[in-house]
Parts: sequence; structure tokens; C-alpha cells
Amino acid sequence: MNHFSFADLNIWAIIVVSVLNMVIGALWYSRLLFGNAWMKGIGFKPDEQGAPPVVFVLVFILGIVIAVFLAMFLQGVNNAATGLAYGVLLALGFVVPTMITHYLMEKRSSQFILIVAGHELVVFMVYGAVLGGWQ
Repeated sequence: MNHFSFADLNIWAIIVVSVLNMVIGALWYSRLLFGNAWMKGIGFKPDEQGAPPVVFVLVFILGIVIAVFLAMFLQGVNNAATGLAYGVLLALGFVVPTMITHYLMEKRSSQFILIVAGHELVVFMVYGAVLGGWQ
């Protein structure tokens, strides 16, 4: 197997984690978990219209992009624990610091930053575990 080979990607795992990304996001940003605090952090009023459907389609497509590149990165990994560890390292080493940099410049609250960064950490853990373990 060549590292970074599209031909060796598990398309089913990529589709599953992309769907899980949407499910995790729906739960994470629901009023049951962190939705109210997140909406307050972005200045969204509960009576305002939510995102149009095209946004959810784009989020799904972006989830596929992330899954494809993470799957390429994880080629050669053949267990969920190692995949999860890589997901944590990538999230904490690249994704979360980049997001925090932008949110600090935007003067977002620490609560808002923790909500969004926590979501990305969980998503990358799930992506890594599934993509690393499902060969």
C-alpha cells in the first residue's frame, strides 16, 4: 500500500464518519447539550431562522473532505485506538489551536471557544477511531 493513495481508501468508513459528523453536530449544538450557550456566543436569537438547507449540504461535503484526507493520513493504521490517538493529536495540534486563534481575535467568550473546540476534538476522535479501525 502506498501512503496517501486514494485507491486504498475505505469509502464506507468515509461515508459513515461523515454522517456521524452530522449526528454529533446535531446533538452537540442542540438545546439538550450546548446549543443555548453556543447560540448566545454567536448572538443568535432563538426566534431567528436557522441555517438554510444548503449549509447542511456543504457541512456534509466538508465532512467528507476531512474524512478523505484523514483516511489518507491514517493509511497503514489498523486499529481504532491508534486512529483515535491520531485524531486527538491532529485536533489538539492543528484544528483547535487554529480555531482558538481566530476566536480570540474575534473576542469570543471562553465558554464559546470551549464548546466549539470540544466539538472538533470529539469529531476528530470519532473520525480517527472509525477510520483507523475500519480497514
